Amino acid sequence: MRGEEEYLRFDERCRMIYRKLPSEVSKLMDDSFVYNLGGRIRFTVNEKLEPGNLTALELRSLSFPSSIIALAKVVWCEEKPDGRYDVGAELRWVGWKDESAQRMIAKHIKVALERAAEKERFSS
Repeated sequence: MRGEEEYLRFDERCRMIYRKLPSEVSKLMDDSFVYNLGGRIRFTVNEKLEPGNLTALELRSLSFPSSIIALAKVVWCEEKPDGRYDVGAELRWVGWKDESAQRMIAKHIKVALERAAEKERFSS
């Protein structure tokens, strides 16, 4: 497996839906406004995904009410002994499926930062 250790394995207990984007759409989007975020993800699918193409992902966590949506560029795709495919992809865009999730995450981060600042103040 190519650079397997560099790709974070998506937890298979969580739900992932993927949609292959046509190669012409992938090329247009990849060259115009979609940038490598530096994150790499590894997951298993039932069909071969072509390296270089963009794939739309919807990732549902067991601990968060809203799905994460992403565009990922397939870097490699290798068949496993069970006939499924292991895929390594670079994240090109990531967001939350709905606006209420954006607000919830912002509030969570704000509270966490305030608690950290308060803890630092009391420990000094």
